[in-house]
Amino acid sequence: MISDYSCLRYAGSRNFSTGKSLFKRRIDYDSRIGDNANVYWIVENMRKFQKVLTIVVVIAAVVLAGIMLGWWGSRGGKLPSTPTIAETPISPAVVDPIRLPTPVVEIPHPSLAPLTNANPKEVSVTDTNLIAYFVIRDANSELADAVCEADPVWVAPLLWRSELQSTLAKYIRHAGMSLEAALVALRLAEEVIGGREYHVSSEKVLELAMQTDCSAYDCEYVALAQDLDVPLVTADKQVLKAFPKIAVSMEKFVK
Repeated sequence: MISDYSCLRYAGSRNFSTGKSLFKRRIDYDSRIGDNANVYWIVENMRKFQKVLTIVVVIAAVVLAGIMLGWWGSRGGKLPSTPTIAETPISPAVVDPIRLPTPVVEIPHPSLAPLTNANPKEVSVTDTNLIAYFVIRDANSELADAVCEADPVWVAPLLWRSELQSTLAKYIRHAGMSLEAALVALRLAEEVIGGREYHVSSEKVLELAMQTDCSAYDCEYVALAQDLDVPLVTADKQVLKAFPKIAVSMEKFVK
């Protein structure tokens, strides 16, 4: 026969075991909940990190594309050869005095007075190409030197200065010429022309342009040569073909 005390003890022990088991299961449940919460936190933060990383990659790609386009654009229209003109100012001892003739006649702007003191056989209109060959040393410079020796009196329309400046700007942008070297070349060209610069009739320039496919810029040189009745020395094949009576190539002029 089981005593009341034994029953109570059994019941107590049973309840204790049951409570202990429930407590243990509660701890296991809480730990699982905690682990799930940690996993959820990690997943959410990884998603946020992926979004930030995606934005950074897109911005970097856009910046890199802009840099590449700028670099590619800077290489467009590169000149075929690099000028060999000295990057330092030319000293008076280096410049040959023969290449810097004293102007025979000072022609004030904007007159079109004849060169009365000059021998017509020693006067010629020179286009910007010939002037550029003379002041920017390249494969055509020796031929330009020969033209100057054969005819030291060069004349040109006022347009020549702007065209040469445009040519020098291209060399600065695309061929590595320094600003100092470009200014030296411009000063040398100004001394070669020596103030012999002319205004030409706009009406005549437009008439010549209408008669041919030459540009109005080229026709200014042709108009000036016709007004002065002197040859136009040029390397422009289109001008040579359109005006064979007045335009002369450099090779033919030095022979």
